[in-house]
Amino acid sequence: MGWTMRRRDLLKNVGLAAGALALAPRAFAADGDLTVTITLNGKDLVFKQSAGIDLGDYKASRFTQRCVRTDLAGSPLSVFFRPDRNSDRVEIVVELGRLWGKANEAAAHLGAYRTVIAKGGRELATVDVPRHWWFARWRWQSEPRPVVRKPAELIKAKLLPPYAESAARLAEPAQQSKPPVYRHPMDTGGLQTSVGAAGERLELGPITEYQGDYIVTGSERALAALRAQAEAAASMPMHMRDEKTNAPIDFFQYPNADWYYEPHGNPWIKGTEAIRDAEGHVTCEWSLDTSHDPALNYVPFLLTEDPFHLEELQFQGNQTLGYTSYHRGENELQIVYPGETRSFAWSMRTMFQLAKVTPDSTPKWLKPRAYWKHIVDDNLKWFTAHYVTNPAPITSVFAAGPRIDEVAAWQEDFVAFCLGWGVLLGFEDWRNAFRWKLKSTLARTSGKSGWPRQWCSPYYLSLATADSHSMYAERSPESIWLKSWSGAWKRFAADKQNEVEEPFADDTSWAQHNSPDFLIYTRGVLALAAQLGIDDAREPLAFVERMVSGTGYMKYKWAVASP
Repeated sequence: MGWTMRRRDLLKNVGLAAGALALAPRAFAADGDLTVTITLNGKDLVFKQSAGIDLGDYKASRFTQRCVRTDLAGSPLSVFFRPDRNSDRVEIVVELGRLWGKANEAAAHLGAYRTVIAKGGRELATVDVPRHWWFARWRWQSEPRPVVRKPAELIKAKLLPPYAESAARLAEPAQQSKPPVYRHPMDTGGLQTSVGAAGERLELGPITEYQGDYIVTGSERALAALRAQAEAAASMPMHMRDEKTNAPIDFFQYPNADWYYEPHGNPWIKGTEAIRDAEGHVTCEWSLDTSHDPALNYVPFLLTEDPFHLEELQFQGNQTLGYTSYHRGENELQIVYPGETRSFAWSMRTMFQLAKVTPDSTPKWLKPRAYWKHIVDDNLKWFTAHYVTNPAPITSVFAAGPRIDEVAAWQEDFVAFCLGWGVLLGFEDWRNAFRWKLKSTLARTSGKSGWPRQWCSPYYLSLATADSHSMYAERSPESIWLKSWSGAWKRFAADKQNEVEEPFADDTSWAQHNSPDFLIYTRGVLALAAQLGIDDAREPLAFVERMVSGTGYMKYKWAVASP
């Protein structure tokens, strides 16, 4: 299978083709200052590398990249000059936004502007920017970083789950009416801009469908799509860089900071949800949501070692904290947003990744590994105390959480998968939490708990006889919780809205009316658990795989191999 593609084709698919950006010849003069001239509202803003602040080098295995930040008085734009020290590659990053003081109070999006990038007076590129969202960014690069690692190497290193063609045999290549292409700054790359919109989407899951396709098949089409979507992540208004430190904001320095749509945080940072028109409508096309957080940059970073993708991942990690400070303040820990079970799943996926692949020592413009490990540790402390060791039936019998008032089994499986991935990445202190959460998946698929495994992935089920008004079981009377999985099934089956028709046609066919996506979530958890050496998952996995075969359906992003 092919792991590389022609440079012209790759440039086209990540938005660097002629027409979007004017590329200069690859060979640049060794001397001459790099400059960026932005023409906005009839005024030229000239940013010079020679006038900037050197923020330190990022050293990868095959290159060393500089980072020089330049600002101009009165402008909320920052330009980062990032040429390589050991090659002629040049990269320019343009960011909009300030966290503090009057500059943040004056938060506003920018309209169209033109950017001219030059070296020693010789023009390298002209970039027309149609608009620029507050706390968004874009980059120009003289050439993309090449793919330097094969997926098989990443799987062997346990940086990725063991995706395999044997598990993906029913999957089909991802199809969109318009293939993902990143054409210009603020382009969406085919991503859903209303990130919280309901429904299964190609970009949602442990990885994206295009990433899964590439990992399994080596498809160049899928590689181009995943790279385009990674570039489009820069358009998301989540790039909260502390202008005092030049790195993403530090939530241990500002434990109660947030950019909630109303001024609740301390300090409260004005983000895009607070930028509204005269009628009170949010004016940015993006609406972010941690419960549907797409995994856009981890895989591209692993493939290319491009620090731009690691930086994107860091901004994304901080977004899961800065979304709201309520739960962080209540618990006095830097925990990710737990208001939806799936939010905890996807946010921990990102935090595990950051705590694994971020270098111990980083230049000033990145947070070091210890920062992300501290966040992972805070979440383990919180999750263990409120869920893993909680004796209430909702947690000790049903292993439900973080949401316990209305339990979505498929979201429980999301959490189980992401915690299992954390263990795979080397976070052994999370194994007990993973085993605890896995109890839910095993109870629904073993055929031994009293819950029929032909209905292993219920959409929602109530496990209480009265309303629970808290996320934490210790704040509700213990008497309200059901005591067994058999009792939970009787109650579920008796609810006419669930449309359960008993007896089932046979003992081996999936009986649910839901989308087959729910079944492959469950299968993915069991496959990962079996890969992690949990023998109790093997027989349920074999059973669920028979049901999956009956549906004739699979997605690459869930196609973890059976051991």
